[in-house]
Amino acid sequence: RHWIFVDALGRLAAEVKGPGARGVTPVLPPKGEWTYESGTSLDTPYGSMHGSFQFDLLQGGHGPRSFSARVGRLALSDDGRAKEVPCVDEAKEGMLPLTSVLS
Repeated sequence: RHWIFVDALGRLAAEVKGPGARGVTPVLPPKGEWTYESGTSLDTPYGSMHGSFQFDLLQGGHGPRSFSARVGRLALSDDGRAKEVPCVDEAKEGMLPLTSVLS
């Protein structure tokens, strides 16, 4: 997974990259699903997050293939109310692109 967290002032609050989520790397059968909940702390009362999940196709006869699935920007707030949240300039912050084909 790859998550980018932005605070209410448009500042990069955190960037998380690595395998799995919450210590789990699920293996899903065709049409399978997996859900989880997570949280983060920001220095401001609201912000946003966006990023991607990376997937490895384990079968199919064409050798291993991987791809990234983008997750659009989600608002984060301490009161559960909708907020207009800023974006961060990924290029300026030196972050990885939002999506990529890995193989």
